[in-house]
Amino acid sequence: MKQLKISELNKLISNQVNNLVNLEVEGEISEWKMFGGKTFYFKLKDEKSSVSAMTNIFQLSNWRDFEEGMLVRTTISVKFNQSKGNLYAWVEEMAPSGEGALKIAIEKLKKRLLAEGLFSQERKRSLVRYPHKIGLITSRDGDAIKDFKKIINARAGGLEIFFYPVRVEGKDSVREITEAFTFFNNFKESLDAIVIIRGGGSIENLHAFNDEKTARCIAGSRFPVVCGVGHENDISLCDLCADVRASTPSNAAELLVEDQVYTVSIINTSISNIGKNIKIKIAGDIQYLSTINIPISSALKSAIGNKMSLIREISSTLQYFKSKFKNIEQQINQFVDSIKRIISYKFDLSNQSLRQTSAFLNSVSPKNIMSMGYSVVKDEKRQIIKSSGQLKLNSIINTYFYEGSIQAKVEKKEV
Repeated sequence: MKQLKISELNKLISNQVNNLVNLEVEGEISEWKMFGGKTFYFKLKDEKSSVSAMTNIFQLSNWRDFEEGMLVRTTISVKFNQSKGNLYAWVEEMAPSGEGALKIAIEKLKKRLLAEGLFSQERKRSLVRYPHKIGLITSRDGDAIKDFKKIINARAGGLEIFFYPVRVEGKDSVREITEAFTFFNNFKESLDAIVIIRGGGSIENLHAFNDEKTARCIAGSRFPVVCGVGHENDISLCDLCADVRASTPSNAAELLVEDQVYTVSIINTSISNIGKNIKIKIAGDIQYLSTINIPISSALKSAIGNKMSLIREISSTLQYFKSKFKNIEQQINQFVDSIKRIISYKFDLSNQSLRQTSAFLNSVSPKNIMSMGYSVVKDEKRQIIKSSGQLKLNSIINTYFYEGSIQAKVEKKEV
């Protein structure tokens, strides 16, 4: 066998180890330390063995949830440092594992979100009393969507539901739920609410509803959010961030829409009360009018008589002014006719003057004179030549006729 150098051995090991990627590993965090404000060095161990591990805050957005002694589920790739001969696990994803670890992580995250005001009642919005359009986020399968739709259809038919199916537990659940909120927040329709629901389960099954990304999506939603998770006593972080918390998917439907039968009964009662009040009001008014009918009748007759007398006086006055206005109208028409005649006379004089001026200008027009056989001579600088004394022999001249022009050279001149 060929004798290997250490560097060759390490390279051989590295080539083999680098094929170990995307491994799902569970272990307890030990010796958890941060260096340089961004890199974590620690160990993952079980009851028999341990392995060195590292990651950074850019890889793990939830790094604040972890502490020493916590049991975690990780996705790792095995790395081998050829120069130092060190083997370590590079952690790509990490989440608390087991009820104890999950409760610790949830409590730490809860304190941070509370300090930021994400649970504050002041930022929560009320639901529309009679919604028309809602976005629904839940699993395509399971009882949650069936229970929700059953209550909705029984209480308020005609509600338009836009459904976005997601996984509500498992590795991809957080990603799919956040994508659903992004979709609805960029939705072309204006929604009255977004509803996210699922059935009950253990704290491990409800991990997606205690995740920081999911909680922030709900808190930052463009539309009010109803969260209905059918768990037992524990309240999820999504419940605390939502505008309205429902105990179950069915309760979410009950909180979202009022019962049609109840609504109709309220309307009927209101109509009945309005009818009774109107009848009582009319009866009272009739009784009151009957007691004041005689004095009112006498007063009305007197008032009407006075008004009729005033109307007759006004009518007589209007007739007088009507005759005055008619005389003024005749005077105005005569004045307008006089003005029209004067304008017409002035217009004819102006036309005659214009025609005479035009004839004179045409008679003295250079073009008109040239039509009788005259021409214009210019030198090379386009200056008009009035005398042969302005020219020299061999000068170039341009002669312009009524129609066309020629260029010539001076070969002889007489002064």
